[in-house]
Amino acid sequence: MLTNLTRSIAALSCVLLLGLAGCSDSGAEGSTNTAGDGTGSSSATPVGDQSNATGDQTEIQSAPASIRPTFTDSVANQTRTVQPNLVAARPGTDRKRATTQPARLAQQAVSGDSTELIVIAEPISLDLGSVGTGQQAKGIIRLVNTGDKPMRVINCKANCGCTTTNCPKNRELQPGESVEVQVQMRAGAKGGIRQSKRVDFIVEGQPVLRVPVFVDVVAYVEIEPNKIDLQQTTDGRVVIRSLDDQPFRVLSMNPPWIEAFDDEARTEHVLYLPLDDLQAQSRARKIDFTIDHPQSNKVSVTLRRARTTPGNTSRIATARPPAATVDSPLAAAARSGDVAAIGQAIKDGKNLEQGYEDGATLLGIAAGAKQAEVVRVLLEAGAKIEARDQKGRMPLLAAVQTRNSSAEVVRALIAKGADVNTRGTMIGGTPLSWASGPFNNPEIVAALVAGNADVNQADNTGMTPLMWAARFGAPATVKVLLDAGADVTATNKQGQTSLDLARQKRSDAPSVQIIRMLETQPPSSEKAADDSDS
Repeated sequence: MLTNLTRSIAALSCVLLLGLAGCSDSGAEGSTNTAGDGTGSSSATPVGDQSNATGDQTEIQSAPASIRPTFTDSVANQTRTVQPNLVAARPGTDRKRATTQPARLAQQAVSGDSTELIVIAEPISLDLGSVGTGQQAKGIIRLVNTGDKPMRVINCKANCGCTTTNCPKNRELQPGESVEVQVQMRAGAKGGIRQSKRVDFIVEGQPVLRVPVFVDVVAYVEIEPNKIDLQQTTDGRVVIRSLDDQPFRVLSMNPPWIEAFDDEARTEHVLYLPLDDLQAQSRARKIDFTIDHPQSNKVSVTLRRARTTPGNTSRIATARPPAATVDSPLAAAARSGDVAAIGQAIKDGKNLEQGYEDGATLLGIAAGAKQAEVVRVLLEAGAKIEARDQKGRMPLLAAVQTRNSSAEVVRALIAKGADVNTRGTMIGGTPLSWASGPFNNPEIVAALVAGNADVNQADNTGMTPLMWAARFGAPATVKVLLDAGADVTATNKQGQTSLDLARQKRSDAPSVQIIRMLETQPPSSEKAADDSDS
């Protein structure tokens, strides 16, 4: 009798303390869990399904590392291993069922009390599968009222702006009723990771219901380098490359230091970042490029900056060459067209081959700034026309790679023997390619052609000057190139002719004009034969 009394007291104590500290079967043999589902039926809570509800930092108990499943996802030799954060299951139970069964105490409650959840989520954690960088992944969470009274869903909150829901705000769920909530998560710009966020459901009369959301981010496009240390020597060159050989275009950049991009879809894009801007913008830590690859629409490069010097909170302390700082007024004079200051520097015996911004000499700076008079003075003083800057550009390339380029500067450089067929490190383009397309200038094209520039020299992408002119819709330039014998049958590495490129923009009036010009143009061999006959 004493034994039975002892057991009864222990069982009663277990019921009273249930939810606060739990009870042990050793002190109440034969007792049952009367609060498993609120119906009065006996049920045992699976090991690991109890949530640790302490303040706001609640986490589902993870499976031991030895039994967590791993899987790989490979795209063009890119292999990664992912450890999903699954709920632990009791030995002998099916793991998948253990993660999706709607058990009220398996949900995460972020309240400090022990009130059980009436509105639960199915599944208790949402795996959105694999998706490319920058892409949207979608899934469904069902909110179920498992109680015997109406429950109101007040709001839904995600812990990141990359995750959104079509939240059923102020929706009242009747007993047994459920509602589907669509969850969208935008993958980050870095592949090979398991992205983890959460959605909190605020339901009237119960603790906050927290549902983890996961997505596996796959990189179909890579950027090299993905980190730039501004303390190290760099020319700002980045390469964005397709890992599945799918051509794509670069659409935009944030921050927008580069405003215009090549309109051609390629498997690889070479860009040069403006280092002066990167060093001056102390708040920027990352650069995002938006692309139109079918499986990915964003890649990023991270910037590592030098520490600010004591007392200097506005500018970044960078390792620039001392001469660039000491003689910066001279570089400014070349850029602004201050002929008197340049002339005085020549009289004083200043070194005309000193490298300044991006390694450019005074001649390169003046050529890029369209300062024809300064260019003439420097050329007369013996400035070298073949000196290259850190971007691999001679002054002639610098002269054509600027908006509203100066034909006068170009003619002055050609007159002094500048190599009209020099190739830069950026896609291997010649001055004629750049002047024909991105920085279209028919007058400069004519000057280069007169200086014996090769009208059919292709760059690293297989694009000829005529192709660039057709792509950028420059009828006057196309005419100059056709008159100079440009080959209309040549194809780039994508197998496209100049006519193909023009037809891609057929709704554009200049492109319509170019199409007519190219369609009536005989192949180069026939034209050459006609010229010889005449």
